[in-house]
Amino acid sequence: MEFKEYFQKPYQGGESFLQEVVFPIFGQDNFDDGFNASLLEENSELAAVAASTGITSVCRVGTIQVEFNPIDIYDITVTGHVQMVRNRVAIQQLVRRIMNTYSSAFMIFHYEDTLSWDWRFTFCSKRGSNDETTDSKRYTFLLGPNQSCRTASENFGKLLQKHGDIELKDIEAAFDVEALSKEFFGKYKQHYQRFVDYMCDDSNGMRQDFIDTSFDKSGMADEIIRDREEKPIRDYVKKLLGRIVFLHFLQKKGWMGVPKNKQWGEGDTNFMKHLFEKSSNEQKANFLDEVLEPLFTDALDSDRKDNKYLFDTGVSFEYGSVVKIPYLNGGLFERDLLDEPTSQFPAKYFADLFEFFYQYNFTIDENDPNDAQVGVDPEMLGRIFENLLEDNKDKGAFYTPKEIVQYMCRQSLTAYLQTDITDEQTKTAIDKFVNTYDVAEIGGADSELAMMLDNRLKNVKICDPAIGSGAFPMGLLKELFLCRGAIECFGDAADIKRHIIQHNIYGVDIERGAVDIARLRFWLSLIVEEEIPHSLPNLDYKIMQGNSLLESFMGYDLSTLTESAQTIAKKNRGQVSLMFDETDTKRNIQLYLKQYFSESDHSAKAKIRKNIEYAVKEHIKICSGYIPSVVEAVDNLNIPNDKFFLWHTYFSDVFNQPNDCNGFDIVIGNPPYIQLQNNGGEIAALYENSNFEVFARTGDIYCLFYERGWQLLKPNGHLCYITSNKWMRAGYGEKTRAFFAKKTDPKLLIDFSGVKIFENATVDSNILLFSKSKNEYKTICAVTNKQAKNSIKNLSVFVQQQGVECDFAGSAPWVILSPIEQSIKQKIEAVGTPLKDWDINIYRGVLTGYNEAFIISTEKRDEILANCQSEDERTKTAHFSTSITSAI
Repeated sequence: MEFKEYFQKPYQGGESFLQEVVFPIFGQDNFDDGFNASLLEENSELAAVAASTGITSVCRVGTIQVEFNPIDIYDITVTGHVQMVRNRVAIQQLVRRIMNTYSSAFMIFHYEDTLSWDWRFTFCSKRGSNDETTDSKRYTFLLGPNQSCRTASENFGKLLQKHGDIELKDIEAAFDVEALSKEFFGKYKQHYQRFVDYMCDDSNGMRQDFIDTSFDKSGMADEIIRDREEKPIRDYVKKLLGRIVFLHFLQKKGWMGVPKNKQWGEGDTNFMKHLFEKSSNEQKANFLDEVLEPLFTDALDSDRKDNKYLFDTGVSFEYGSVVKIPYLNGGLFERDLLDEPTSQFPAKYFADLFEFFYQYNFTIDENDPNDAQVGVDPEMLGRIFENLLEDNKDKGAFYTPKEIVQYMCRQSLTAYLQTDITDEQTKTAIDKFVNTYDVAEIGGADSELAMMLDNRLKNVKICDPAIGSGAFPMGLLKELFLCRGAIECFGDAADIKRHIIQHNIYGVDIERGAVDIARLRFWLSLIVEEEIPHSLPNLDYKIMQGNSLLESFMGYDLSTLTESAQTIAKKNRGQVSLMFDETDTKRNIQLYLKQYFSESDHSAKAKIRKNIEYAVKEHIKICSGYIPSVVEAVDNLNIPNDKFFLWHTYFSDVFNQPNDCNGFDIVIGNPPYIQLQNNGGEIAALYENSNFEVFARTGDIYCLFYERGWQLLKPNGHLCYITSNKWMRAGYGEKTRAFFAKKTDPKLLIDFSGVKIFENATVDSNILLFSKSKNEYKTICAVTNKQAKNSIKNLSVFVQQQGVECDFAGSAPWVILSPIEQSIKQKIEAVGTPLKDWDINIYRGVLTGYNEAFIISTEKRDEILANCQSEDERTKTAHFSTSITSAI
């Protein structure tokens, strides 16, 4: 039997799994029988843990040997009512107890009602003892009748072809989530480009309805003009495919195409593919406008509860064309200007697209670095965004690996929870709790410490001022959820996540596309916890578009209202009215924002949005003193926009707290890396007069984000960024280093010198965690290198083993040295004379007069080579450009 055919069956039992999978790959002679020994009968402590997860039996099927490494095989039965995605933490703890130190295992999780549920084939790898919890990994294939099983069958087919000559790394490769993610995105990009190219082809009749011709074209080459004009087309295709991807996640819940006589959860898990296949030829020829657009607008974006959420797809399924489709609200499927023009694509484009998606398992729960399902998870939305972002390198936007995200989220949350706690034993207990979610570490759920931490978890205010696709806020959502879950033992997981999203998390990004993707991920995080569909919360004023670095417009500060501005406003307005009182305006805005979060009625939402926009514009006018030129500009302004962001207005609940504790508890993120002197100094000119202490014309925009993050923090709040490490030693970083030394307490600094963190960036990076408090001059520091490049997989252990304490007191370069090296450096500096004080002239090496002419992109190099007139010219040019690259 082929692997795919077997994997798509309901679970057939341990003996069948041995005969059909294990023996063909590893050989029967390499197997030691475990005789299905029950581990729960032998271990009462293990039985208690299993009971809390809904696991009824754990049987050891046997053991195979791979490179002298024993791999135990376990058959694990779970009660039918338990959803395993909600028991990840408990199952992870169970796995650690089952496995020996430094060992591996195959675990087959299946339900008692085997015919009704899918099953899971998991590879576990444990590289430490039970105390070293951060190095226990689980990788899972979801198998069964409702899954495609393509990746699993192909990967195990490769193992079969090795005829028993298998190493541990081959098994790890078979469960490699990263390889699958790269494969998926590569193919996704091909489909994306196919749709874009079709729309951009003048002969297909759509281009003229979508392009933007409203910009200044003077001095632009024709190809640049055309590319700029076609940006709305690319945005439209991104949004279209984003909606379709979202529905592929949603259909896994069984919420799409539910027959009239069935319940939510009993829908078609391959609804989108079947929707196309069951359409008539006429519908397929215009599938977007005839089938998808009505689905988006009249079903998913329409509240049909009075009609029991029934919707006529117009497509002839075997159970009829009328099916249940959930109402999602939230704005994802609201029509906008780009939805209005006619859009018609060849039927084959959608046929190929849906077939492509069908080949992959979409898992609605975001993967954890230590517990990943081999499939496409919602984080893929972030990867798609980051990789398809217009000029993402020019915008300095790069995808952050999830191991780094998790580490930074846990470190910043731990630092926040440890605030004002001086007892080292208590601080250690908090650190262990955040990393394991084991409430026993803090004295149990009823302990005084647990109650205090739970209160802090409920009230924390978190912000990412450059949210990108939402990696860091999503990471902290998960950490808050799991920590609270360990203490509270709540029943309604979705309700807790709604509370966290509404009260704890905020985000801003200058890119509208980033904001859209971040919202998608938050919505999916709610959907995964719900048994039946509920309308999604409106995140328009929680995850927002704006320029985080500017809270001013036309030179007027919008963060506060001065007495003189209010006086001028009243004079120019010619009246004194409560409507134009700043306090009332902000109060009105905050009231509208609270109403908007949970409003599901379209007309009510539109009215609240209009009220918010009006109140925000009044706020800006008052701050300017109602200057006529500003009033005119504001009236023509889109709200929100990418020009500025009103921190103290939109997030007034954060900046109007009692006891003068205004600001965020945690600011976290990966701000963009852009040299301020780019574009002829245009960026530098934008921020030069914005009162940033760290501003240097030769510097980088991430330095300004450090200062902005500090401004957004409340006293004793914590900031954690990953950025370029150039500020540590470069000349332009002198002001930044001085700022950190004088105004912050740097607690942690990890320098990834020589280790590539970002796949598409060559920049060396670092992680910095500081508190907005007095410098204690005790920064824990660690440096990675190419020999320790795998340290990023387990940063906690690396820092514990390699960390040194450094004293950073000023603007001099921050160099991480061992205690002995620090002592030698201090002695040299005490008796020596700095090179800059020598009475000599020092010249720089070879310089270009104009970098853009001598340092070119790969795309530009390919263009130059394509224009060569002969093969000889091409060969010489290629050699010349390679030499330049090598020299650089």
